[in-house]
Amino acid sequence: MKLRIAFMNLNRAVCLELPEAQVPWFHEKFCEDLRAGESTSNSTHVQDEVYMALSEVLSNSNDVIQRDVVTPYSYMIDFLIEFDTKGRPIKKRPKRRSIFSFSKSKTDNSSAVEGSNVGERVAILVLTDQAYSKHVRRLRGFARQKVRHLEMLGYRVILVDRSEERRVGKSVDLGGR
Repeated sequence: MKLRIAFMNLNRAVCLELPEAQVPWFHEKFCEDLRAGESTSNSTHVQDEVYMALSEVLSNSNDVIQRDVVTPYSYMIDFLIEFDTKGRPIKKRPKRRSIFSFSKSKTDNSSAVEGSNVGERVAILVLTDQAYSKHVRRLRGFARQKVRHLEMLGYRVILVDRSEERRVGKSVDLGGR
């Protein structure tokens, strides 16, 4: 299974970073099977808090925040908010896994949602400590590649650091004594 996932990641990287090679994305079925085997409730306490904060910022409008969205090339996004060309949030679509069209070119990805007036897609990722290097707080490995690929697909990526939330919580607790 690890080897198959490594090949899937390689296929995704080649498709996105070398479109001139015209290598097809042939892992869609494998990714669907992988998601089907996962539990449907991967939500954490931090993700629930982020969802509530987003809801507050967007005037308690839960109908514009999409959770656990699958992108082209099967990246999972914790939260997705789409804005129209005038900067207003767009109401979320019915939950379907294939709401995106695939594009073979990096430049064709500006409007990957078919038949819509999406001006900007904002992907919000909740990351753990493993996504960052230890001594210098920088993204590393898979998380860094995921952000780069999402940006290639036309997303604006916002990162939420779970450990930062814990540190803020500790400092608030200490200050309240």
